[in-house]
Amino acid sequence: MNITELRYLVAIKKWGSVSAAAKQLYAAQPNVSKALKNLEEEYGLRIFERSSTGMIPTEQGRRFIEQAARVLEEVDRLTEDAHHARERCAELRVMIPHATYASYAAVDFLKEAAGADQLRIHIREGGSMEALDFVLRRGYHLALLRYAAEDDDHYIHYCARRGLKMEPVMEFEYRLLTNRDGPLAKREVKDLSELNHYMEIMHDDFQLPGEDGGDGIRSGGGVTISGNTVNAAGGNGGKVGGYGICSFDRVAISGGTVEAAGGNGSTGGGSGIYSSVIDLSGSLELTAKAGSPNGKALSRAGSELELDTIKDKLGPGAKVTATDANGETKQVSIPRPVEPEKPVIPEESSSSSDGGSAAPSAPAFSLPGLTVTDKDGQRISYTSTQSGNALTVCVGRLTASFRISLATLRQLRAEGIETIAFQTVLCSTTLSLDELLAMGGEDAEVVLTHHIRSSTLTVGGKDV
Repeated sequence: MNITELRYLVAIKKWGSVSAAAKQLYAAQPNVSKALKNLEEEYGLRIFERSSTGMIPTEQGRRFIEQAARVLEEVDRLTEDAHHARERCAELRVMIPHATYASYAAVDFLKEAAGADQLRIHIREGGSMEALDFVLRRGYHLALLRYAAEDDDHYIHYCARRGLKMEPVMEFEYRLLTNRDGPLAKREVKDLSELNHYMEIMHDDFQLPGEDGGDGIRSGGGVTISGNTVNAAGGNGGKVGGYGICSFDRVAISGGTVEAAGGNGSTGGGSGIYSSVIDLSGSLELTAKAGSPNGKALSRAGSELELDTIKDKLGPGAKVTATDANGETKQVSIPRPVEPEKPVIPEESSSSSDGGSAAPSAPAFSLPGLTVTDKDGQRISYTSTQSGNALTVCVGRLTASFRISLATLRQLRAEGIETIAFQTVLCSTTLSLDELLAMGGEDAEVVLTHHIRSSTLTVGGKDV
C-alpha cells in the first residue's frame, strides 16, 4: 500500500468508476485499476462491487475507504505544515575564501546555529571575483573577500559602483615562502619590488575587479545557436580580454552565421569561444578570433580545437574560420552544390544567333584526369570549355557522373581555374576548387552525380 493507491481508491468512490477517477487525477486508467487490485489482494478484501451503474463499495470496502480518507487528510496536513515551516525559515548564503581561518570560522558558526530551527545556511568557498559574482547575480547575501592591500582601491570602487557595502574585518602581513636553497633564502627582502623578477603563485584570482573586458555572451548553462546572425565580441580589458562566447557547460552551433571574437588585454587575450564542450555541426558559417596576447580562437577544455576533427560533422556549405592571437588563420569548409540552373549545352558553332561573335572562350577539349560515366558506370564522351577562370564540363545525358581527383583539381587551380561546372540536360552544378581542395587528401576523388534534376557530391567516398 502507498499514498498514491489510497488516493486512487478514494477517487473511485467519489467519481463512481475507474475511468472517471483516472480522468480527474490525470492518471492512466490501467494504473488506477492495478492500484485497486493491489489493495484488494494485499488486504484480502473486495472493496467494490461492479455494476452497470458504476462501482459500489461493499460494507468492508466502505469502512476501508473511510480510513483511507482519514490517512490522506493527515498526510495533506503534514505536507502543508512542512510547507509553511519552509516559508517561515530564514536563509543565509555566504561566500568564503579558500583559507583555513575562514573554514574554521564557518564551522564554529554552523555549530552555534545548529539549534536554530528557522535558519538554513549555505556556505561556498571561492575566490574574490567569484564571490562578488555570486553576491551580485546568484542570490548570495554575504561574501568574505581576501585580497592584497595595494588592490584595496580597486575593490572599494568596484563595490561602490554596484551598491555593495564593504567593511574591513582583519588585516594580516605577507609571508614569503621560498625554497631553502633558493636565492631569496640567502638574503632579507625589505620591499615587495625586490620580487618583481620572480614568479608569483597566485591563489584563485589572477585579475582585479573591473580589469576584465566582459564577455559578449556568457552562460552558466549551455549556449545553442541554430540559425540567424550572431555577433559576439569580448571587451578589451586592462589586464584580461573578455570571451566572445563563454559557457561553463557546452556551446553547440548547427547553423546560421556566427562571429565570435575575444577581447585584448595587457596580460591575456580572451577566446573567441570558451567552453568545456564545443559542438560544431550542420551548415554553419563560423568566424572565431582570439584576443591578444595568448588567446584562443576555439578554446575547448583549455586547448585549441583542431578543425580537422570536426569535418565529418559539418554539412554542405559549412565554413569554420579560426584566427589565433598572432593573426594566423585556419579554415575548414564543405562545398555546397548550387541549385539546379538552366544548363548551357555548347553549340558546335561559336557564332551567335544574330551573326555576331559569341563571348570569347577556349575551344572544346578533353581534360586528362577527368572522366564522365553514365548511370551504369560506363565512360562516355563529354565536352569541356574554359572561359576566363571558369571551366565547364557538358554531357547530353539526364543521368551522369563527373569524376576527378583532388590532385588534378590542384593542378587546375595552379593554372588559374577557380570554379568548375558540370552540366547535364536538366541540371547544372558549380563547385569552388578552393572549397574542394580545403578538404585535403592528394589521392581523394571527387564524384558529382546528376540524376535528372538532382545532384549528389562525394569527396574521398564521403557524402558532402
